[in-house]
Amino acid sequence: EQNNDDANNPTYTITFAGTGGMADYNSNAQPWFAVKNSITEAVVEDGVTRIGQRALQAAANLRKLTLRGDVTIGDRAFHESKLTSIFGQEHIVEIEGRAFKWLDMETIDIRNATAIGAYAFEASKLKTVTLGEGLKVIGDQAFVNGNMCKLYIPDGTRLEAKALWGMGKNDVVVRLPSDLTTIPNGALGFKGMIYVDNTTVAKLITEETHPLTHPSVAVLNSGAVDFSKDLPTNAFAETTREGSIFGGWYDNENCNDDAVTTPTAGKTYYAKWTGIEPLTLEYTRTEQLKVTNVTGLTNWRSS
Repeated sequence: EQNNDDANNPTYTITFAGTGGMADYNSNAQPWFAVKNSITEAVVEDGVTRIGQRALQAAANLRKLTLRGDVTIGDRAFHESKLTSIFGQEHIVEIEGRAFKWLDMETIDIRNATAIGAYAFEASKLKTVTLGEGLKVIGDQAFVNGNMCKLYIPDGTRLEAKALWGMGKNDVVVRLPSDLTTIPNGALGFKGMIYVDNTTVAKLITEETHPLTHPSVAVLNSGAVDFSKDLPTNAFAETTREGSIFGGWYDNENCNDDAVTTPTAGKTYYAKWTGIEPLTLEYTRTEQLKVTNVTGLTNWRSS
């Protein structure tokens, strides 16, 4: 369907409709190949369950994609197409290899995706990606040659091969799953900060080898870092734990000696916490108290 009024230089919106998965194509064999570089928008109707391999690979002027139902993005489906907007991101349930190479977006929300294939976002402009609890795997070099700044990887996610290799041109802040049981060699080939919940995952990192010095590792010891905020890449982020007072970062598990204020690449640090004892106030008689200023009374109860 033509979407402009220029008879000499028409542009088109292509709509995929039907039931089930689309066919796969070779790079120059799509039925719409003759007008591929005049396609500026693509719409995938509800009922299409998979966009076929190379469906719109290297569509030079494709900028907008609209998804109206749950769908898998097939291998190289939008490879080198430089999309600038995707509507219906919540409908993406799986991303196959090299599907979004050269994606021209800085953020994407794929919280309903269960898998990210190898090189899926190669050389994209993505700075942040929102992942969901249902994600099962991140494939080899999924964000390689990218611009990533931070990435929160939920529990239950497996890293394949060099999953996070070369994901950012600058330092990156990453949270790794607390239930990782293995980290493949090269999976952490980037610079920056890694936050982990426990010492088990931290020890996996120190055992993992690759040509680059691995990032600084911060063991939260059940604390938390808010990844919705801008986070420093070469300094410790603010961390909190309910019912505890933060006591600093230390270079040993026992949190002895002096606290560390600046992380060093390749080193592991541990958060120290002190529990807050509840304050109980007991009253033996009733009287009126004049209060002019209260600055630190929390977690109290009356009896």
